[in-house]
Amino acid sequence: MLERPAARFVFVVGKGGVGKSTTAAGLALAWAEAGRTVHLLSTDPAHSLGDVLGRALEPGRVESRCSDRLTVEELDAESRARVWLDALQAPLTALLEQGSYLDGEDVARFASLRLPGVDEVMAALRLLELAAAPADTIVVDTAPTGHTLRLFDAPAVLESWTELLDALARKAQVVASALTGRDRPGPGAELRARLHAQLEQFDRRVLRSATCVLVTRSGAPVAAESERLARALAERGLAVQATVHVGAGGAPAAVVAPWLDPAPHGCAGLRGWHGALLESDAAAAPSRTRQTAAPGPGPAAETGTPDGAAVTWLRARPQRLLLFAGKGGVGKSTCAAAAAFALADRGPVLLLSADPAGSLGDILERAVGAQPTPIARGLRAVQIDAAAALAAWRGDFRAQGDALLARVGLGGDPALDRRVLEAVWNVAPPGMDELVALAELMAAVAAAEETVVLDAAPTGHLLRLLALPATAHEWTHAAMRTLLKYGVGGELDALAARLLAFARHLKQFRSTLADAGRTGAIVVTIEQPVVRAETDRLLAALARAGVPLAATLTNQSSTRRDSTLRSAIPHLRAPIWPEPPRGAVALRGFVSRWELE
Repeated sequence: MLERPAARFVFVVGKGGVGKSTTAAGLALAWAEAGRTVHLLSTDPAHSLGDVLGRALEPGRVESRCSDRLTVEELDAESRARVWLDALQAPLTALLEQGSYLDGEDVARFASLRLPGVDEVMAALRLLELAAAPADTIVVDTAPTGHTLRLFDAPAVLESWTELLDALARKAQVVASALTGRDRPGPGAELRARLHAQLEQFDRRVLRSATCVLVTRSGAPVAAESERLARALAERGLAVQATVHVGAGGAPAAVVAPWLDPAPHGCAGLRGWHGALLESDAAAAPSRTRQTAAPGPGPAAETGTPDGAAVTWLRARPQRLLLFAGKGGVGKSTCAAAAAFALADRGPVLLLSADPAGSLGDILERAVGAQPTPIARGLRAVQIDAAAALAAWRGDFRAQGDALLARVGLGGDPALDRRVLEAVWNVAPPGMDELVALAELMAAVAAAEETVVLDAAPTGHLLRLLALPATAHEWTHAAMRTLLKYGVGGELDALAARLLAFARHLKQFRSTLADAGRTGAIVVTIEQPVVRAETDRLLAALARAGVPLAATLTNQSSTRRDSTLRSAIPHLRAPIWPEPPRGAVALRGFVSRWELE
């Protein structure tokens, strides 16, 4: 089925931890050794392609690995963004000066801020470059679900930018014509024409020449998220060429991939993995299951088991925010939910998922929405609906738009002024939606005095979320300074109050994250080389971000940690479980078997 790709761009997609990077690298190497020229690109902010290939990659550098027909690259979105934004500075400044009510000081303030959506746009533009490259096939090792959908939605981000630039340019053109009596082209015409062209070309040359390979594995939460992802891809017009079932028998239109323990890495390992994958390419292929140590008792047998030292340690935590972090697929959400049940016996707990592809409802076997849902005595759960939170936030500002135009408008075309204002509201950073929801929820939780167990997004998504408060704080204060400078008050008190409240919530959120007395991160990992490498990078990134580490937790663990490796940071160990635990009984039984080392 996968001997030859059906399209030039092959996006390997799926929930974090299902084996996307291994699948992408195995397919790319097999196609290269079959005679095709292949470029393998990782767009995951938490790159693990180098770990899979057995040697670190320098971000942004294109290298040949395993075959002279295979080139590999881990996208360096940050470096690309700096170069790209430097080129935008002059035309963007001209548009802001001539198409808005801002003076030079205001323009300098806004133009220096990081444009929203730039990471996804850099990935899209790199793919557009590769569309003009000579490679026969471009294989894309994508980020976990939420991040990947934002990549596919990069055209919408570009469209929001071009709409804003067009509106500012039209406003500048009208103002200039009124002053000079001549109809002059608006500023930044070349920039706007280039963005329009890139938007059209990305859709035509990349997305219309793309297919997807969906990677999944056994387990109800993984299956549910895979189904949601497949629907989201179909809504975007992207076809799934094949589904790779890792470690289990596939459906008739699927490929079956065996578990290899340890997970394959290096050129030789990837060749062996792909050979096993193709041998199983049949509906009647025998089911392959992961070989593990003998599991502990099932959840039904655990309902009467006394809680162990790990649960006692959890309940003794003074922190009000426990942040469960880790690479996708390590069981982070399951461990967060199990810990929440244990903590609820001590006092009220809010289990909160910030993962855009969250699976709390699947794990709890209850519908979980944006409003707190009672799960058990002392335990409520929330799945952040980030899009709805941001829509409500924008709605509050739109309600004040006409008042803003009446207060500081130049008396020109009100419809055009409104177009500029609407375009501004539509430009918001990816992740800003989650930040709005998190900041406001954290403020509500502080008032309610609940303990929060935060099921964070996978590594790359989490790290950007941790960096975003500083950027959002800059955007908020720049907007506030501009409003105050122009004497906005009276009818706009509600707008100013909302901005001030958001700035206050951001400040509280940032200070809470950095306070070891209030916050503790529990980093979840499993005993696999690729996962361990990403876990080490995550631990270093959390330290740089100033997030206190409470413990590490090895899930699906069959062996105790070497006593010589013990450190001042507590280590928890969760046993191998026959099936991922779901529902209150299974989760309580699961957490009761955790050990403290």
